[in-house]
This record gives sequence, C-alpha cells and structure tokens, in this order.
Amino acid sequence: MKKSYAILVVYDSLRNKKSFQVKDMEELLGCSRRTCLRYTKDIKEYLSLYHPELVLYYDRKKQSFLLKQKKD
Repeated sequence: MKKSYAILVVYDSLRNKKSFQVKDMEELLGCSRRTCLRYTKDIKEYLSLYHPELVLYYDRKKQSFLLKQKKD
C-alpha cells in the first residue's frame, strides 16, 4: 500500500472513533512496526498544524492509539 493511502486509512479510522494497536496496523497495512510508528508521527505533525484541537494519544494500558480533543 502506498504511504499516502496508508496514512489516510489510519487517519480515517481515528476520525471514526476507532483506536488501534500497532500490531493491528501492521497487519492491515502490510508494513513493519517502525513504518507504523513513522505514520503515527506524520499524523501527529499534521494534527499540530491543521487541527490543533486534536491530539493523537497513546494509551499505555491498552497499548493503543486514539484521537482525542485537546483540553484547554
């Protein structure tokens, strides 16, 4: 899968209130853990520039990423 499509798949899932684990993303996108983490970094950068009210949050207990509203 192309990088741009992969990032859009992840972002779309997050916008639809779905959380994901890195291992799930690896399987869905057919890429390595390291690549998945780079994709999450790209999404974080995008959010900070274009959607500062949102943050990509990592829940350590559930070991998953989710999109949250930033608290003021």
